[in-house]
Amino acid sequence: MSHRLPAIRHEVAQLKKTGFESAMLYDPPGVNGTTVVTVLGHGHPEWYNLPVNPHVPWGVRLWKQVVRPIGVIAGFAAILGFFVHYTKYGPKEPPEDTRP
Repeated sequence: MSHRLPAIRHEVAQLKKTGFESAMLYDPPGVNGTTVVTVLGHGHPEWYNLPVNPHVPWGVRLWKQVVRPIGVIAGFAAILGFFVHYTKYGPKEPPEDTRP
């Protein structure tokens, strides 16, 4: 997203030249790079129902930094376990019929 910021800043400058003196780039630091950048024509986030000082809830951070990586590791371990078991024991075959 950082490669697009100069173009977005240019857009804000154009808005200011055309009469939107309070135009601004809404890229709050409290969300830690969610790659969501918005150009506000009137410069007041609350007018657009956006929080002035947003933050990422602790539950979302816990999910993304702890739970999701554990799930990915568990998924790969399950796939690896499947292949190891299959190569060691082979496919399950039905029991032989021992009737006379």
